Amino acid sequence: MIFRFYYTGIRVRDLKKSLDFYTGVIGLKVVGKGTMPHGGKYVHLRGKGSKQMLELNWYPEGSKFYSEYAAGDELDHLAGLCERPGRGLD
Repeated sequence: MIFRFYYTGIRVRDLKKSLDFYTGVIGLKVVGKGTMPHGGKYVHLRGKGSKQMLELNWYPEGSKFYSEYAAGDELDHLAGLCERPGRGLD
């Protein structure tokens, strides 16, 4: 099995402010964005020369994924890609 990290998803309270920071200060570029079925928004960002992406996730109140902000809740999820899943698991 060949595995590589694809992106890291983090929760943000203010999508516009977060996007301004990661693009304007850090220098990442927007490579994708969209709206989730429950109304949440996401933006994929990537740094020059990197395959790894950062995903900003904003969840509206009322969404099953929404929660009041608490320190330590920023990491939402990690995503990876597998080539030939199941091989090497013996």
